Amino acid sequence: MIRVLQFGMSGNYGGIETFIMNYYRAIDRTKIQFDFAKSDRNLKIAYEDEIIALGGKIYITPEIGIRNGYHVLRKAWMDFYKSVDIDEIHFNTVALVNIYAIRFAKEAGLHAHAHAHAHLSVYNFSWWVKCRMRINKKIVHKYADTLLACSKEAGRWMFGGGYKVLPNSIDCDRFSFAQKVREQVRREYGLKEAFVMLNIGKLSIVKNQMFLLSVLREVKKKRKDVKLMLVGLDVLNGAIQRKAKEMRLEEDIIFTGMVQHPEVFYSAADIFLFPSLSEGFGIAPVEAQANGLCGIVSDRLVDAVNPSGTLRYLPIADINEKKAAELWADEIIRNSERLNEKEVKAVRSAYDINVTVKELEDIYTRYVRV
Repeated sequence: MIRVLQFGMSGNYGGIETFIMNYYRAIDRTKIQFDFAKSDRNLKIAYEDEIIALGGKIYITPEIGIRNGYHVLRKAWMDFYKSVDIDEIHFNTVALVNIYAIRFAKEAGLHAHAHAHAHLSVYNFSWWVKCRMRINKKIVHKYADTLLACSKEAGRWMFGGGYKVLPNSIDCDRFSFAQKVREQVRREYGLKEAFVMLNIGKLSIVKNQMFLLSVLREVKKKRKDVKLMLVGLDVLNGAIQRKAKEMRLEEDIIFTGMVQHPEVFYSAADIFLFPSLSEGFGIAPVEAQANGLCGIVSDRLVDAVNPSGTLRYLPIADINEKKAAELWADEIIRNSERLNEKEVKAVRSAYDINVTVKELEDIYTRYVRV
């Protein structure tokens, strides 16, 4: 059996975590088993209980940095790799700031796969971090056996070239519309007959949910029964809640916090909104389409997230915010019909995890005989 150590899991049920688990659930675990790395022994990573139930192990990686000296750092990583029963590593990241895990895996005789999950980052990195990223972009080809990317744009931004696009596929059955689920969730959150606008994703600057408050205000001018549902971990320390109260919108917004099973909220919603400032791929819009939801997304998203051809791409940051909010509100009012059967089928054809998982299995088994 091939054991692959996955890097990139955090305590949040986010995009990378979802990607890894989608493939973990679908992969042939009689041949390939995932294990998981974390640097904080006190952190419970997302899906940890399910990981253990599926046979995965969780390893604690070295916590020391380059300040301890290169030789100390190298020894710590080499000792770590000698102590674990793995054949390959899969390094999932949004930025090539630190590639020691890949570099020392190669020295330890393991096969390494580097995977880009972001592009055109809007983070305000320091000059030192930007310098590290430029250097690592040039040398990662030397240490990684395979370069993977969630989209062409992410691959070009992180690696320049030599990468393979691996779709961020989903279990389409899991995200199919269910009327009973819709009724249950709407009853639980007191939505009654409200028109529900949904966003799923970590509440953050990059995900740009703050903009949706302006959109909500504009939509309310045209229909009074509207609610905004925000599903995800809040890393802004309540900033959106405070702004909503300032705008007198707090009664019209539902904050669910971090959830383990976001799929139920798609069935409960009437339209999906995704105003991200930057995304390597953006798996939530694909999940929404698989459910049959009409979606409006930022023009910063890649074309690949639109397998049904129904997404509306609207400007997000290059025009006046009020004007942008008005455009989004007008589009919401005009377009909220559910997708038809043919459009949903197109999503399944492009992003069925049971088909694309074979590509990942081929990558892992390329170097090791099963």
